[in-house]
Amino acid sequence: MEHIHQKVITNDVRDTLYKDATEALLDYRIATGLAQAQVLQYHCNDRSLAMQLEAVSKDYASMRSFIKQGGIDPERHQMQKQIASRALEIVDAIHRNIRIETQGDDYAHTHNAGLTTDFSAETTTKLKRHYSKEDTAEGYILQDRIFGKLWTMGQLSRKETAILYDFIQEQQPLVKRYFVAGLLMALWEYFDLQKLQMLFMFMTEEDISVRTQATLAYVLVHLRYAKRLSLYPEDAVTTHTQHLNEEIRIIQHFLFIQKNCLKIYEQLAKNVKKYAQNGISEEERADFMQDAMRDRADLNPRTFVIAYHKPFFQKMSAWWMPYDKERTEVKEILAKAKDQSMVKLHDFLQQHCCDIDMYAIVQMLDMKGLGMKTSMFANPEEELDHELAVPEEHTPRIAYGLMIQNLYRFFSYSKWNKVYPSPFAMNVYLPAIPTLTHHFNVESLLQMHDMLMRTQAYNAALLCAHDIIAIKGSDEQMLLDCALCHQKLGNTKAALQCYRQAELLTGDEFWLLKQMAKCYMELDYHMEAIDCLERVSALPETTTEDYLPEMADCLVKMNDYDKAQQCFFEMKYHNPNSPIATRGIIWCSFQMKQYEKARTYSYLFLERNESLTQQDYIVAGHIEWADGNWSGALTHYQQGIRLFIAKHSSKNVGEEWNFIQKDRETLQQHGITPSDMMLMYDILSAELDHTD
Repeated sequence: MEHIHQKVITNDVRDTLYKDATEALLDYRIATGLAQAQVLQYHCNDRSLAMQLEAVSKDYASMRSFIKQGGIDPERHQMQKQIASRALEIVDAIHRNIRIETQGDDYAHTHNAGLTTDFSAETTTKLKRHYSKEDTAEGYILQDRIFGKLWTMGQLSRKETAILYDFIQEQQPLVKRYFVAGLLMALWEYFDLQKLQMLFMFMTEEDISVRTQATLAYVLVHLRYAKRLSLYPEDAVTTHTQHLNEEIRIIQHFLFIQKNCLKIYEQLAKNVKKYAQNGISEEERADFMQDAMRDRADLNPRTFVIAYHKPFFQKMSAWWMPYDKERTEVKEILAKAKDQSMVKLHDFLQQHCCDIDMYAIVQMLDMKGLGMKTSMFANPEEELDHELAVPEEHTPRIAYGLMIQNLYRFFSYSKWNKVYPSPFAMNVYLPAIPTLTHHFNVESLLQMHDMLMRTQAYNAALLCAHDIIAIKGSDEQMLLDCALCHQKLGNTKAALQCYRQAELLTGDEFWLLKQMAKCYMELDYHMEAIDCLERVSALPETTTEDYLPEMADCLVKMNDYDKAQQCFFEMKYHNPNSPIATRGIIWCSFQMKQYEKARTYSYLFLERNESLTQQDYIVAGHIEWADGNWSGALTHYQQGIRLFIAKHSSKNVGEEWNFIQKDRETLQQHGITPSDMMLMYDILSAELDHTD
């Protein structure tokens, strides 16, 4: 009989079983997790893993039996943690074992290709010798193979960790950084406490490129495995130095900036286009660029997306290797490059360690008619001018900013973006992660909150505000910020509650009262909204435009058409050409059955206004129909339908034009019967069919 593990399992089923087992174990649904792991294990060729899984299952069964029989174990929670962590390690190993047997998997291919690579003193000697020779191709091949080995290796023992750490320590800084990136990707694939502790050791490196790579990797692992790290409280690597705190806060800043980079980029691109059309002074341009650079946002997130699909970037290692002009593929293209502006940009970015961009530039130099269509700037010269605004010194802030930009590009544009969970798709609010909370104090939270509000990251800004309030209590500004966040997220009731709390501290303030009125209107509390607007009207320097339109709208929704009409007439007195006021007068007159007045204002409005809508014709038609003029109503309705069709660029508009059904209740209040409505509908439908 064929054993079940010899049967083929699809990648989707394999990965779903692994995901379900992992999630169950992390939620302490241990029996469910072990059952899922057992199904996955049937397809694994490593029988030792089956024995380990069976041992964990027996231990958990014994624990359940002991509790069931009335036993009391004060250490039961710790036992649960230990069983869950052991089971998770086994599930990782089972999934990896099945995966490396899979044909066509890049992970499996890289793992199998790197089996002969070791971390011996002889390998270190080869790498060192490689840098003293002119022909470096062999050394680069060895570097790439070691990256592949690091990326695809299984869990490490303490002894293996020590050997690997010593090996990496022997390398020069750029190579160290490359290998630390390999550790990051290994951890992004499968959790391993030993690899995490090794990253922590590299976080004390003197070389900034190695230190920033290791610290960024450390933070990302905590972001990805927050739940899992809670299983190892006694082994978790934690520290609390001012130096590390500052760097983790920088990482937090750029994770948010990069997460919102497309939104920031699109807004800046609109501003650039507007300024290009209207013209701005040098001083205005300088102010604009200063604002653009304030948070070090990536202003060109898609600039090199074409290059990222070239063969060079099909290798995982190419996304992480530190840039070296001695690489054969780089030397050849730079030597024959014709686009000198791109070469200048290349040289500048090399100075600032932006490795992925440099590789992408080299790839683009080899393309004909590459253009910079995806850039916010018109050409590479402008791109260079923009980049030169970056301070020249190599500070951690610049290094982290560039590394996180590269990280975003990897998870957005590489072929692995559909395989790996992206950190930018996660909640990147680091203070919410228990193992990282201690790196943030109230001052750093306030700075972060300010940046989140500027970049309109309202979910995160709300979390940050709550943390600040928990430490120092609420004040006027924090309550207003919370209210605005709730409002932008569609939580109107919560927003109103925050505004009302802020009102107790501030009294009557224009902006606050307007926002409260807006919330009341959304919740259909129209009397309360009117109260806020009346208080607005009493403030110094308030104009009628600041409160009358909303007040009239509330009165209309309350069916108080007489008072609403008075508001609209007052608006028209202050602004005779106000379309809002005229439309309001027409509608209120119609609802109060003052058909002649409504007809007069409607006629003048249709005759003199150039920005008419379908609704203007519909209201005019309703007035005529309610007054018994079917012919006049039909004429207006037909004009409205023609306008609707023109706006939708198609005559095949289905039932979307059917305002009769939408206004059924209103028409009945004006004496129009359901049968008359159906008759008018049939007439208009026939007319519409005829135009088709």
